[in-house]
Amino acid sequence: MIGVVAAVPWIGGAKTRMENVLWYPGVALCSAFFLMCVARARESRKPQIPPLAAGCVGVLLACLAWWWVQPEPGFATAFAEEHWAFIESWNPAGQLQFPREERLFFAGSVLLGFLAAVDLGRDGRFRRKVYWVIAVSGLAAAGYSVGQKWLGWSAVPWLLTSYGLDRFSGPFFNYSASAASVNFAWPWLVFGVWASLKKRLPVMILTVAVTVAALMAWPATSGWGVAGILLTGGALWQLCAKRFGLGPRWILGLCAALFAAAFVWQAREVSALRARYSDRWTGAEATRMNAAARDEAFRVAAASRGDHLVDSPAPPLPSVWNAALRMAGDHPLIGDGPGSWVRESSLYSNDPLVNTFFHMRQFAHHDLLQTAAEWGVLPALAWSALWVFGFYRAAIRNGTSDDDLALLLMLIGVALHSLVHFPLQVPALQTWTAVALGFAWSRRPRVRNEAVPAQENASTNRRRETLG
Repeated sequence: MIGVVAAVPWIGGAKTRMENVLWYPGVALCSAFFLMCVARARESRKPQIPPLAAGCVGVLLACLAWWWVQPEPGFATAFAEEHWAFIESWNPAGQLQFPREERLFFAGSVLLGFLAAVDLGRDGRFRRKVYWVIAVSGLAAAGYSVGQKWLGWSAVPWLLTSYGLDRFSGPFFNYSASAASVNFAWPWLVFGVWASLKKRLPVMILTVAVTVAALMAWPATSGWGVAGILLTGGALWQLCAKRFGLGPRWILGLCAALFAAAFVWQAREVSALRARYSDRWTGAEATRMNAAARDEAFRVAAASRGDHLVDSPAPPLPSVWNAALRMAGDHPLIGDGPGSWVRESSLYSNDPLVNTFFHMRQFAHHDLLQTAAEWGVLPALAWSALWVFGFYRAAIRNGTSDDDLALLLMLIGVALHSLVHFPLQVPALQTWTAVALGFAWSRRPRVRNEAVPAQENASTNRRRETLG
């Protein structure tokens, strides 16, 4: 069932073609988890799930259960509700917004699918098969966007929420979902398929060519740029690791340095933005307005932008990151649940572009900050723990096989892309990431000396022979 779900890259598709689209993969993921539990019960053993992973998932499931019984929060302002209604009427198939119950159920099913992958991922053959399914699905999604970009293919309305409308300079499919899909495809194809020693040089040439082409066609902050850079680095690692005797701890250290540099850069960008305002953030002036004046101000700003959507430049990312930080600060323990960004984010910024640009109305373009804003800081820490210790368990192990390197690059690519975009808000990519993260958790940490148990058994046998 996990394989079937992973093979469908359009499960985030348009609601005009399939109503209640998230219930189907959600039921499949839940069924996979419960069938795994039944199988382990028949074998008279517990599922092999680390306590830390089970605890983090338990916290997140408890949050989802709380939101299930709570009413959905309303829109923060009348303009926010009016503008969102306009966006949905303008293109109902293009918005990644689903009914609250459907969204909460899917989030819970993704967590259960993660637990199933943790246990089932101990089977190397199963893990390899699902790797293949995810890689081919990601390659199909990414390849189609290349056809849109260079060959003029028309957009498929139900494929990963692509728009394909003439009024757009480029289909949404190119710049978000399919750009992220390459992070699932290339690591496995390069390091899982063409991994023999005699083919390392062609692999290196291929990855450099893909990197150059991707950076020329898409912005460096897109999934294409992230994937190209990581794959080039991964190929260099494979070429140099044995020569210089670099161990798996180097991968973990380089990964930590990479994310630390990204967070430092983002903190400096937000600080520079706040320094331009005497109140240290861009929303305090708006909160001092009465509701009528605030809505009128945003109406004027939206009307000056033509169609209210894309006829003006996108706002700078630090502006929306700042709004997400402000919203997260109001929810230190638990937020109002997935989907609340659309309804409440307008309270935390008085930037007209942030409050009217339809991409910023949907996403904070930083999945960790959006998770903290919607779920709350405590659940965001639980999510972060799943990622951090997933990296640890994927990197610190007995050797660094090609499969292990592909899995690690896959997760690093998605995590880096999520710091500047919103790949984890796309249902298909949520599913793939949960399964890959579960596989990372299913691998045992590195063991210093595997020969010790065998030596102990041999000495025990000798003592028994002596006593006999």
